[in-house]
Amino acid sequence: MLPPLLSAETSDDTAAGQDPERALQDPGRADQDPRRADQALSVLVEVAGLAPWHRGNGIEPVRACEQRLRELFRRATAARREGPGVLEQVRREGRRLLVGHSAPESLEETFRALTVLLGTGSRASDSPEAVCRAADDLDALLRTPSRGGEAGFFSFSLASEIGLPALRAGRAAGRSETGARIDALLALVAGMGDERVHHAYGALAVRMLRQDARTVLAVGGSDTHAGRRLLADMDRSIGFYGIQPMSGTAALATVLFLERTTRPSSPADGGTP
Repeated sequence: MLPPLLSAETSDDTAAGQDPERALQDPGRADQDPRRADQALSVLVEVAGLAPWHRGNGIEPVRACEQRLRELFRRATAARREGPGVLEQVRREGRRLLVGHSAPESLEETFRALTVLLGTGSRASDSPEAVCRAADDLDALLRTPSRGGEAGFFSFSLASEIGLPALRAGRAAGRSETGARIDALLALVAGMGDERVHHAYGALAVRMLRQDARTVLAVGGSDTHAGRRLLADMDRSIGFYGIQPMSGTAALATVLFLERTTRPSSPADGGTP
C-alpha cells in the first residue's frame, strides 16, 4: 500500500492507506511547486561534479542534456496527478538520455531516485521522514515485476537517517561545504548496502567500498591530509576494478534534495532535528 505524505491536509481515511495508484492521484493534494524540478536538476548537477569516482566526467554529460533532463523532471512531478506510469516512462527516457551521453552509471541511479522523490508530490510543509516513507512505498510499487521494475534499490529512509546527520555534523565541525558533502557521501557508502554493486560484482566488492569509506572517515574525513590520501587510494581502487558506488551517490542526492524541499525535522517526526 502506498499512503500519501502525512501532511496537515491529509485525511484520516487516506492516512490509513488506500490503493497505491489512487493515493498518487489524490485530487485533494495540489501539484507541488514547479521549482522542484529545477531543484532536482541542480542536485543532479552538483552530485555529478562531486563524486570523486566520476573523475570529472559527470558534469559534461549532464550539461549536454540539461534542458531535456529538466523536462523529464517536470514530467515526474505529474505522477501525483497521472499515476506511477509517468515515472516509468521518465525513468526509461532518462536512462536512454544519460547512456547516450556516456554519463557515469551511478548518475542513472541518481536520476531515478530524484524522479521518485518528485513523484511523491512532497511540499515544503512535509518532514524528511514523511517524504522518505512515501518515496520508499512508491519505489516498492515501481519495482514490482508486473511493472518491469528492478530489484534492489536503496532505502530513502536510511539515506535520510544516515546522510542528513552526517552532512550537518561535517558543517558543525567546520569542514568546507565540499568536504562535508563528500564525508556525508562516504558515510552513506559505509552505512548502506548496495545491491546493484552486489549483483554485478559480488559481496566482496560491497565490503571493499564500505571499508574504504570507513577508513577515510576514521582519519578525520576528506578535508584532512590523511583523508585526501586515503580517498585517492579509494578512487584508484574503484577505477582499477571498474566499480562505482550506486546507492551512495543516489542517496547523497536524496539528502541534498530533502534539505532544499522539506521543513526541518522535529522530535515528533522520529528524525534528527
